[in-house]
Amino acid sequence: MNAIDLAYLRFARERFPLPSASTLDALERRIGVTFSPDYRQFILDFNEGYFSEPEIAPVGAPPLSSHRCTELARRIRRPK
Repeated sequence: MNAIDLAYLRFARERFPLPSASTLDALERRIGVTFSPDYRQFILDFNEGYFSEPEIAPVGAPPLSSHRCTELARRIRRPK
């Protein structure tokens, strides 16, 4: 088991099902973007989910302040 699978087991409240390559193709066409090969492989291997931890970051990354997390969440909900 790799580190990402362990993070899902420990912190995910819900993990989204893995999509197929054709599902990703359709999504790219629908939203008019092409995902990078690395991101595309990440989605095919792990997808996403809802996490109970407010922040999951690479080891050594500076922590996000709660103010910055709140600001990021606000921007995601109401893009400028």
